[in-house]
Amino acid sequence: MTEKQAHVVLFALIFFLILSAAISLMIGPFGWTSPFGSMDSAHGRGIFQYRLCRVILTIAAGSSLAASGASLQALFRNPLADPHLFGISGGAALGAALVIGFLSEQGVIMPSAGAMVGGLIAFLLVFFYMQTAKGEGLGHCLLVGVLINSIAAALITLFKTILPAHKTQSLLFWLVGNISVVPLHSLMLIIPLWLMGMTILWLIKGELEILSFGVEESRLLGINASRMIKIVIFANCILIGNVVAFAGMIGFLGLVVPHLVRLTVNHNLRIVLPMAAVSGAILLVLFDCVGRLSFFFLKSEIPTGALSALFLSPLLFFLLIERVPHD
Repeated sequence: MTEKQAHVVLFALIFFLILSAAISLMIGPFGWTSPFGSMDSAHGRGIFQYRLCRVILTIAAGSSLAASGASLQALFRNPLADPHLFGISGGAALGAALVIGFLSEQGVIMPSAGAMVGGLIAFLLVFFYMQTAKGEGLGHCLLVGVLINSIAAALITLFKTILPAHKTQSLLFWLVGNISVVPLHSLMLIIPLWLMGMTILWLIKGELEILSFGVEESRLLGINASRMIKIVIFANCILIGNVVAFAGMIGFLGLVVPHLVRLTVNHNLRIVLPMAAVSGAILLVLFDCVGRLSFFFLKSEIPTGALSALFLSPLLFFLLIERVPHD
C-alpha cells in the first residue's frame, strides 16, 4: 500500500473511531438509549458524563497500548515485542496489589496511585541499570524488565493466597484489566500523561524509524542512539504506567495491533504509529461495548482485558502460523 493510500485508510479509521465512540455513548445497563435526548434532567446528565468519561479512558488506554507496542517493536526490531516490557506493568500491578491488600477502603483512586508509584519505581530501576551498564545493549534492559515482572508476579501470587476472599476478588478484577470510571481529578491527571507520552512518540517517530534499522546504522546517520532509547523507554513508561493505573493489565492489544497494521498497510513507522494508535482505540472501544452488552445476558460486565485476550490471542496465533514458511 502506498503512503497516500495509507493516509486515506488512516482518515477512514479516525472516522470509524468517532462513530464507535458515539455508539458507545448510547450503550449501557439501561439499554440502547441516547443520553443527548435527556440532558435537561440530572439523571440524563449523569448517564452522559459517566459514559463520556468511560469512552475517553477507553480511547486513551487503547491508543497508548497500541502506540507503545509499535514503538517497542521498532526499537527491538521484533514484531512480537510487547508493551508490558521493562517491568513497568509488573511494578504498577504490584503497587495496586499492595494498596488493595493493605488498605481497608481503597476506592478507585488509591489503587491507581499505588500503580503509578509502582510503575515509577520499576522505571527508575531500569533507568539506573541503563546508566550503570553502558554498552550492554537493549537485550539486557529487557532481561531486567523480565526480572522485575517475575518478582512482581511472585509477590502478587503470594498476596492472593493470604488475602481475604473479597480483597482477592478485587485484586483479580484489577489484574484482568477493565475500564473503570475514575473521579474527575484523576481524569485531569490521566489525560495529560496520555497526551505527553503520545506526543513524545509522535515527535521522535522519524528518528525511531531510523533506529529500527539498527543501533550502529543509526549512529552512522547522526542519531544519538543511547539518548533515543532512553526517550522511547521513558515515553513507554508514561503510557503503560498510566494505563495500568486506571485500567489494570490489558494484554495482547499492544502486541497484535501494530503487528497487524504492519502486515496489512505499511512498514513505515511514521504510518504504523498513528494508524496503530487509532486502531487500538477502536478495538478497545468495541470491546468495551461488548462488555457492557454482556450485562443483559450475564447480569455482569465481562472485563475488557478478558475480551481483549479472548479475541486477539487467536488472531495472534493465526498471524504466527501465516508467517511460518510452507514447503
